[in-house]
Amino acid sequence: MAEILVQKFRGELLENIHRGDIAVSTTEKKVVAYCGDVDKDVYYRSAAKPLQVLPVITSGAADKYGFIDKEIALMAASHTGEKFHIEILKSILSKMDLSIEDLRCGTHPPFSRNARKYLRENNLPITQAHNACSGKHSAQLALAKFYGWNLDKYYKKEHYVQKMLLKTISEAADYPAEKIYQGIDGCGVVVFGLPLKNIAYSYFLLENNKFMSEKYRKAADRIVSVMKKYPAIIAGTNRFETLLCRTISKDILVKSGADGVFALAFDDKGIAVKIEDGKLPAVYPVVIDILKKYDVITDEETDKLDKYYRPVIKDHNGRKVGYIKANFELKVDSYRNKFNT
Repeated sequence: MAEILVQKFRGELLENIHRGDIAVSTTEKKVVAYCGDVDKDVYYRSAAKPLQVLPVITSGAADKYGFIDKEIALMAASHTGEKFHIEILKSILSKMDLSIEDLRCGTHPPFSRNARKYLRENNLPITQAHNACSGKHSAQLALAKFYGWNLDKYYKKEHYVQKMLLKTISEAADYPAEKIYQGIDGCGVVVFGLPLKNIAYSYFLLENNKFMSEKYRKAADRIVSVMKKYPAIIAGTNRFETLLCRTISKDILVKSGADGVFALAFDDKGIAVKIEDGKLPAVYPVVIDILKKYDVITDEETDKLDKYYRPVIKDHNGRKVGYIKANFELKVDSYRNKFNT
């Protein structure tokens, strides 16, 4: 079962806790460290996006439409709807002779406060382009367009695009397709659920693509490269993932997902985190603490990310009245070293 990962103190009293699970995977599908239940089925949420871009490249669609690296990055993004995100999205769609109206992701206000302010002050509408998942949807439109499939229903579970993505997830996470849960994500397309350890393993494979199926290696290399090169496209100018990548000197791959999901990889490790109550901010101190445990982040770098690692609780006068901290142990048990799928 899930274990306590994060504690919230008001004064000296422990007031709230966040439980969750962590899986650390490496070569030969080994779980080398864990906290909680690594066998728990978890939806990838947006952490699946890098994997979902794989067939855009392997199919030849990326080459046919001449997608550049920034456009590939947006396809793997959960963006904040900033001006540069919208411009990249429009470029992707224009290369396929499509428009924002062809997307089926729905609308929500952009995550960026500045982007919301800009729209409000200029009396501009919120469109599907501002949806954090519009890049992913443009990637799925690219597959439908490339193969000549119906464009209107690409988001439906029975569509060829979604069947292709299920197969891709199955192969990239090394987990049987028939065992993968298929729900509907917030943006309306299929979301995939499978054991946390397999999500961790898929990120190990992305970072160490020589262990992937040969057909995915070059595509994985490109996707990981652009994610590391353009963190602000992947997340947003001032989001945690962007600041993390720009603060630490270590080369790491990171991707967040909704409802407390976070995946990362460095060296020979892929890691997946799930916060049980779905609170994404509770993930941040956990991620930084994991990086500290593996000596990936220095004390000086941690201090620069202090508002994420040691968030403070303030009253309405702005005075500090409490604090939040990660508090967990990564365990290693021999019986968990092998996957059982």
